Amino acid sequence: MRLAISLALVLLINGAAGARAGDDAAPKLVMDRDFAAWSEEALAGPRTRRLTALSVLPEFGAAAVEPLVTAAADEDAAVRYWALTGLRHVGNLPKSALATVTGSLADPSPIVHVAAAEALLGGPRAADAGKRLIELSGHDDFRIRLAVMWSLVRAGDDARVLWPDVEPCLGDENTYVRNVARQFQTALEPPQEATE
Repeated sequence: MRLAISLALVLLINGAAGARAGDDAAPKLVMDRDFAAWSEEALAGPRTRRLTALSVLPEFGAAAVEPLVTAAADEDAAVRYWALTGLRHVGNLPKSALATVTGSLADPSPIVHVAAAEALLGGPRAADAGKRLIELSGHDDFRIRLAVMWSLVRAGDDARVLWPDVEPCLGDENTYVRNVARQFQTALEPPQEATE
């Protein structure tokens, strides 16, 4: 659990300031290591180091797509999840990555479905992603439902069309799911004009 939280924080920090596909400002070094070193570690090495490397690779922009796509086919679900999350952070997925990400919607692990769907929202396969997120919003495991709601919050307007289908999450049995569903609903509301 601590590993997941640590990786989420690294990804949040990296994602907030990270390079995007086509960004010429992609760094040459991240934490004193170059792209080749992070790529190598993402594809081979101890699990925790691989997961860390996968969370750092999006900082290198479009160059990170190839190793992230390779990792998205790994046998370890956590590696697949973080690879797909990294692809979401890179953004503007090239056609070469779309097939892998779309195929991940049928992964054996539902959390991998969530990461794949989120990476596809806003792109040419958004309908497939939305359909899968709607299905997962009714999953038996509240953690999957919560992950779906958080992915919708992050997607914002790209997920607006899904609101009617996930609105039942406002009445979810789990408090966290209900709260994040309300956050999504609030994010979709038009801004209130200030009254004097």
